Amino acid sequence: MDNFTLFDSHNDALLLFYNINSPICILLNLLAIYLIVFKSSREMGEYRWYLLHYQIWLSVIDIFTNVLSQPVMFLPIIAVACRGFLITKMGFSTYTCFVSSS
Repeated sequence: MDNFTLFDSHNDALLLFYNINSPICILLNLLAIYLIVFKSSREMGEYRWYLLHYQIWLSVIDIFTNVLSQPVMFLPIIAVACRGFLITKMGFSTYTCFVSSS
């Protein structure tokens, strides 16, 4: 049997998914913001600004999850290890990232 560690924070498949998903999410979010601001009809009225606000916050959450933190969860227990930019390059801890974002 292969060497298997239960708490392997280097889940290659998940981290590959984050690296592929990040640019796609950023481009789609920018496209959505562009469409809301410049291509939405005047009939939408004030609703388009609520939609823009919602889309901006979704973009922030996508960037935080896919680029900055990249959480790797260990189920069925409640445990998380992060491998994103904030942890690997900036020296933040996983605890700091999740407590400050709550």
